Amino acid sequence: GEGHDRLSRAGRAQAGECEWLLDADTLAECTGLTRSHATRALAELKLLGLASVRANLLRIPDPARLARVAGFDPSYLADPDVRRPH
Repeated sequence: GEGHDRLSRAGRAQAGECEWLLDADTLAECTGLTRSHATRALAELKLLGLASVRANLLRIPDPARLARVAGFDPSYLADPDVRRPH
C-alpha cells in the first residue's frame, strides 16, 4: 500500500514488512473512518491474508496482491518529472 511504498522509498521498510506505530484511533483519524471501522478493516485484511499487525510490525505477505485488491497505483508517488502522461 501507499504507506509501505513511501517507507520503502525512504529506506524504512523491507519486502513485505515495515514499522507500524499507529493505534486504532490514529488510523481512524488518518483515514476518515470511525475507530470501529478502522479496526474491522484491519481484521478483514488479516482474515484475507493481505496484512497483519503484531508487535508494531506491519506484515504484508504479498504486496502486489494487496495493491491489486486495493486498486493502488503507486505511479502518483513518482517524481513529477518521471511520471507518464495520462
